[in-house]
Amino acid sequence: MKLYVISDIHGSYADLEKFLDIIKDEEYDNLFVLGDILHGYGYSHNTDVLQIGHLLSKVVTRLVLIKGNCDLPEDTKYLPTGFREAVHIMFKNRNLYFVHGHRYFPFGILKENDILCHGHTHINHITLDEEKKFIECCPGSIALPRANTEKTYMEINDSAIIIYNFQKELIEKYEL
Repeated sequence: MKLYVISDIHGSYADLEKFLDIIKDEEYDNLFVLGDILHGYGYSHNTDVLQIGHLLSKVVTRLVLIKGNCDLPEDTKYLPTGFREAVHIMFKNRNLYFVHGHRYFPFGILKENDILCHGHTHINHITLDEEKKFIECCPGSIALPRANTEKTYMEINDSAIIIYNFQKELIEKYEL
């Protein structure tokens, strides 16, 4: 299995287009977008939401959209699929959770070897919780990274969680 994870597009058509161009020749099962897709600070007033919806429609059969704090119910009329609040899947005999992170973190149910992927912070990282031994990770933002990080995206495959920048350079890797 191979998954791509991005977050916090905030209406940046150019950055979404660049990311989709990076993965266009890749084989993958799903693309998870962890919220804040069309709106938010920075791009709110100059975004053509129909163009972003059109870009995402090219991958609609593999697309999962998680609702972020800047996403509005009426946004679904511009997007090729509706929002989910959170997603849970089984991955290599472990729980894998996807959330935006502004309201819900399933810390209470995470067990050893589980994986929690979230957006919202705009700061990429892969962290092992020392106490419970679960993995917490954030792909960062493809449009508005924070804390002197780069525009990044995440790949989760059968052997690792990997964060790449837009030049396809490895930023961080965690072997599964």
